[in-house]
Amino acid sequence: MDMITLERGTTRLRMMDPLAEEPYYRGTRFDRTGIILELESGGHRYIQPWQRHYDPWSHDAVSGPAEEFLPVSPGAVETAGWLKIGVGLLRDDGAPYDRFKLYDILDPGLLTVSAGLEPTVVTFRHKLSDRYDYVKTVEIPAEGRLHLTHALRNDSPDPIDTYVYCHNFFILDGAPTGRATRFEFPWRPVGDWRAPYDSVRLTDRGIAFDRDLRPDETVFMGNLRPDSPKNQAPVSLLLQNNAGVQAKKAQNAVTPSTQSMSNDSPAASGYRFALRNLDNGLGVEASCDSQMEYAVFWSNSDVSCLEPYIPIHLNPGQTARWTLDYRFL
Repeated sequence: MDMITLERGTTRLRMMDPLAEEPYYRGTRFDRTGIILELESGGHRYIQPWQRHYDPWSHDAVSGPAEEFLPVSPGAVETAGWLKIGVGLLRDDGAPYDRFKLYDILDPGLLTVSAGLEPTVVTFRHKLSDRYDYVKTVEIPAEGRLHLTHALRNDSPDPIDTYVYCHNFFILDGAPTGRATRFEFPWRPVGDWRAPYDSVRLTDRGIAFDRDLRPDETVFMGNLRPDSPKNQAPVSLLLQNNAGVQAKKAQNAVTPSTQSMSNDSPAASGYRFALRNLDNGLGVEASCDSQMEYAVFWSNSDVSCLEPYIPIHLNPGQTARWTLDYRFL
């Protein structure tokens, strides 16, 4: 199986080449570009496969920071189908879209992979003719760091309204989810648990577990958010909001910006969180230069994930840009 390897100092990652004859991931849920299989830094492992039974056709056969774009509705394109950025045009079977289902791909688009001059960066480009042009760059800008930089251009005659979120599948030296697992936020979180769990709770500035999760156990919250706008980082001032967009989405949506974001210091207008393990002392600090609207939280006994959702609205010809930054501690 073909591999792409990036490294700088002690930080080394291995990615699966999506152009391989037999790709590692063949599901239709997640963006197929830039799927990271393993990442090590400072002698510790932060990304590794977490599925106990691997199936390349499964919807969640991914690891690392895996990204998904919610589908654009069939009415937004000339050919009936679900427009799935990073995957292609999926066949619409007449039922509501189901992210856990494997769909037929009507048009896979054109995917290219370009390596940098140094073994620290690789760029993926997925283009669907007359629909979108998507570029994702994976880079190790410094030891102990990881950048995922994105640019999405709307090449269709219709607006693109979607969300993109990152399913942050980090595992700190293989530590299980439990009493040593902590998430930290720069704001007080609120939200509704799917069930009255006795294993997990919200704290003043994060999420804590009171016991280790059992192998068959999961926890879920679908509407995690700051308890007050005053406790959330301010929304960046982007180019004028587009007419016809709902006020809330127009305020937060990723749209073309006149400001250049520094890769070394993501803007305060975005979101931040940290995952830490109190037993082994390892952690990951994550930030993005675009504001999340809300987050989903999901965990099982092997992996614990925060999934920040970023709304995107693009009129024809517009380009959205955003960067995810990770620090491995």
